[in-house]
Amino acid sequence: MSSFLDMERNAQLVSLRPVIHAEEGLQTVVEHFQNEVLRPILKFQNTLLLAIFSRYCQKQKTIFRNLSEQEQLAFIENSLKKDNQIRRYCQGIVVAFFTEAEYARYIEEEEAINKRIITLLIERLASQRKSLA
Repeated sequence: MSSFLDMERNAQLVSLRPVIHAEEGLQTVVEHFQNEVLRPILKFQNTLLLAIFSRYCQKQKTIFRNLSEQEQLAFIENSLKKDNQIRRYCQGIVVAFFTEAEYARYIEEEEAINKRIITLLIERLASQRKSLA
């Protein structure tokens, strides 16, 4: 019974993800994982991630909208690269949507995948800065 539930969970998780069209061609295992797993999950979780980062800005007593564009970009990048708490929290939001097989792959390449999660999230937040104000 447990394995049926696990298969059902995996199928449901994958069905929730939006389709992302990535460039075809030679890709490393991590690049493939990024395009097939990370990008769709980040897109699916976009609204939640924006809300989490907005709340983070409030807790840091940062009036994000009053910062210059360069300061906003630096704040996003520095927060996600240097503040372990927000970085791990956001990584957890993504990892929670992995299937069991994806989690097994994640464990094998954890450092590289974590870097990609944060890089993609920085890009995503930077491109939607106005939503954080």
